[in-house]
Amino acid sequence: MNQKERMIAAMRGSMADRIPYAPRIDLWFHANKVRGTLPEKYQDAEKADEIAMAEGWALHKVVLEFMAYGESGIIDRCLGVYRIPTQGFVSNLSENVERRVQKKGDEYHVEYHTPVGTISGAF
Repeated sequence: MNQKERMIAAMRGSMADRIPYAPRIDLWFHANKVRGTLPEKYQDAEKADEIAMAEGWALHKVVLEFMAYGESGIIDRCLGVYRIPTQGFVSNLSENVERRVQKKGDEYHVEYHTPVGTISGAF
């Protein structure tokens, strides 16, 4: 079996000759983009999708591509909320919620003050 056949077998619930491997191109791409170590022909790529399509691979879409949308796209991620233009919906906090954000280096500490109490998260 080739890699594609293994993945299709796994999706259909059939047995494959071995466990299919699907690399996390999203993690690889962002790590190498930041370090400037992308392969030469992909130095100008802005998204992992560009490389995947050029190589004829499937697009990885389990986790949203949120890294290129700045703080406003990720500030509520500890609630599981992202604000990404490619989403089919928009989410906003209630007017009764006050958000307080502290950034320390790469860490975000977010508090949500609501009429019934405060919750906080960090990432």
